[in-house]
Amino acid sequence: FPHLNILDTLFVETTGGDLTLKIENSTETGNGIYSEPVEDRTQSLDDARFEFAKVGSLILLKVLPYRETTWRGLVFNTQTGKATRLDAIVQACIQLPEDHGIIFPGGYCLRTGETKRFIEDPRGLQYLSSIRSPNGEDVLYVFQRPTDGFYHLMPYNLVRKEVANPIACNGFSLFDDGKMIVFRAAAEPSRVHVVQVWQTPFTSAEFAATAPTDGSFLGKVGNADLVRGISDAYTLVTLARYDTPSRASYEELIAACARFEDAYFWGNHAEAGNLKEAVSAM
Repeated sequence: FPHLNILDTLFVETTGGDLTLKIENSTETGNGIYSEPVEDRTQSLDDARFEFAKVGSLILLKVLPYRETTWRGLVFNTQTGKATRLDAIVQACIQLPEDHGIIFPGGYCLRTGETKRFIEDPRGLQYLSSIRSPNGEDVLYVFQRPTDGFYHLMPYNLVRKEVANPIACNGFSLFDDGKMIVFRAAAEPSRVHVVQVWQTPFTSAEFAATAPTDGSFLGKVGNADLVRGISDAYTLVTLARYDTPSRASYEELIAACARFEDAYFWGNHAEAGNLKEAVSAM
């Protein structure tokens, strides 16, 4: 069972009638952690095309089996040891901030193992731009389908590590105070166009600079650093609650605890709830 070695971590092949991913460098068995059929059973290892990239804890794969015309996208999580079929990463794939994972047309995949898809058929969607809020807590990812003017807006929150309320529309405008006006997506032409007004955290830097501060210790630290710290604290909780813990997940938890204690000097302050003590106790 010949196969390709991807970064000494993942082993992949399309021979014998299926596409198989393995985590053991063994040629005596064809069993792996993921398998799906291919169209041509007679292909050799050199017939298919493979492309890959390592993004933090994720290994991204693009595979084009022999005599097939559509690339397949797969994501392997080195922490959980699981592989997921995500063809949308072939169209576009953007790394999330702070090594949280990736976002792609219609969904996202985190290094913690969580994967969500909001659109059943994201074909044609392309990455257009991203807008970061001045407080460092949110990023708006804009995807567009040029053929029909469809937009899919995905606001990602770094603290909660999720996309909340993705917006499907046929156009939008964002103003300095964070107000967003969107034309709701419509399948058919209409004389009446539904418009929605959203209040978002995506204000301009000038508008954010005029916001008052309370003069507290955490206020002096700055929201951006606090967001990173709280986000990392949530990551520690997720790592500690893995349903199927492994040696890799325990090693990641230990390393994450050490990084947290070294990175955030304010973690042992009373206003921060003595976070460092809780992390040390883990």
